[in-house]
Amino acid sequence: TVEGVDERSTTALWSNDSLARRQLSAPEVFSSYVAVGDLEGYLHLLSQVDGRFVGRERIDSDGLRARPLVVGDTIYVYGNSGKLEALTIK
Repeated sequence: TVEGVDERSTTALWSNDSLARRQLSAPEVFSSYVAVGDLEGYLHLLSQVDGRFVGRERIDSDGLRARPLVVGDTIYVYGNSGKLEALTIK
């Protein structure tokens, strides 16, 4: 489950159970999105506002365990096979 939480009050704002049992990476905030990888090798982008899916990309068939890294307007994703992918949102 991925949850959006208010930083100040720690109140849950939304919850998305669609990725249950996918063995998720740690999440990373990217622009107005939350990015999270899974063991099947997909990087998922969810809206920070309501948790809905806004994008998905298969990065590495060996899976993603490392937390995505954001630098400027680029998100770097490191796959279990050693593949490094750099993505930008347009």
